[in-house]
Amino acid sequence: HFGEGAYDESEKVIQELLKEAGATDVSSEINNPTYQIQAKTPEIYLGYGRIDHFASPETIKKGTLGTYTSPSTLGNNEFTYSGNWNVMEEYANPQKGAKLTLSFESKEVFLVMRTKGAPAKVKIYLDDKMQDFGEDNINGIVTVDNDQLYKLINLTTPGRHILRLEFEDNNAELFAFTFG
Repeated sequence: HFGEGAYDESEKVIQELLKEAGATDVSSEINNPTYQIQAKTPEIYLGYGRIDHFASPETIKKGTLGTYTSPSTLGNNEFTYSGNWNVMEEYANPQKGAKLTLSFESKEVFLVMRTKGAPAKVKIYLDDKMQDFGEDNINGIVTVDNDQLYKLINLTTPGRHILRLEFEDNNAELFAFTFG
């Protein structure tokens, strides 16, 4: 089995292989937790190599600085750039004052980011209010100082929302959103 799911079946096969290899203390009980998928928004990649769901009216300028705008409305699971952005194959690099707006439906929002050197500051708005519902989101600001998955939003219940990121410098490189 590849990917997520089929946890009980995978556990059974692992137990059988352990027994076959001579392990004597392998439990035959399978007690995996029940998982709920609360996200209806798919992964969203921000580099031009895998970009999808992009709603800015401008064509992506590959590997060079481009200026983008946001339409007045976003469809479900769409995102826009506004301001100046360097969009590379694997990531996007917002310039100071740039914004990213995303329409999503989930409980949690994560974003893979890294810094180009000095720490980057990203302001997080949910439905036009500065929010701090994520583990890495302190008082509405995420400080990007490593190459990692940042936890931006963690709501009590899933729902449809508009996320806006505002960039205070040129130091962030953004790779992909994931949802939980």
